[in-house]
Amino acid sequence: MIWAEKNGCAFHLDGDKGPVYLAYLKKNQAFPAEFDSIKLGSAEVKRKCEETVLGLYRKVRPICSDATEDNSVSHSKLIDKYGYECGWNINKLKSIAYRLQRIKYKLVPLFTKKLVAAYFCGVVRFSASVIWLRSSWAHKNQVRYYYCMALAACLGLTSAEALNLCCKNTSVTSDNKYY
Repeated sequence: MIWAEKNGCAFHLDGDKGPVYLAYLKKNQAFPAEFDSIKLGSAEVKRKCEETVLGLYRKVRPICSDATEDNSVSHSKLIDKYGYECGWNINKLKSIAYRLQRIKYKLVPLFTKKLVAAYFCGVVRFSASVIWLRSSWAHKNQVRYYYCMALAACLGLTSAEALNLCCKNTSVTSDNKYY
């Protein structure tokens, strides 16, 4: 963030990333109109729908395009109940799982297992209790898929071979007998 000083006051330069906030609104909660004009010095504080704060991804009720937001519209059961939804960084987990699949024949299986425990499980463990309680089942099933992909690399297998399914929707439920 770039700040400049003029007449002894600091202000935010236009075009740079500015201050943001998330509005945790449950179903049927009204958004205060005065929050649309919040400023930090001369910088306007903008409302966002999703943000990663301190490594924790949070998603809130989307901002409607019209002036009057209809907060009675249902978005997600978790957002309706708690005002927000959490999730793991799927792109990071996917990247780790595919990287482990690419190097599965170049490393000893025990070392690959240590990599899975250190890198993949390390990311999943971060704020796991909060994320597990506030993430959708579809999201959890997708994380399970990439976890299975990473573990399959330890055995020198693909996720489809290990789970005995085609995996085209990148989702594994806890009911899967191969999981």
